[in-house]
Amino acid sequence: MKVAQSRGEVAQYDMKVAQSRGEVAQCHMKVNAIQRGSCAIRHESRAIQRGSRAIPYESRAIQRGSCAIPHKSCAIREELRNAI
Repeated sequence: MKVAQSRGEVAQYDMKVAQSRGEVAQCHMKVNAIQRGSCAIRHESRAIQRGSRAIPYESRAIQRGSCAIPHKSCAIREELRNAI
């Protein structure tokens, strides 16, 4: 709990810093979120495959998404360079 609370405080601080820095900081946050998302999407595709209803098209789309996400993060990095 203490660790979670301290991490929460750090996250809130990051949010404040992001607000003060504006769009550039938002780009950083998006990149991090997208990179974390690439892992989450793989788990989601597994969940869909395990689910009572098999949704093959959706699971394939999600698997493709896990590949596409690093490219999206690259695009956001380019936006960040342009912003600077």
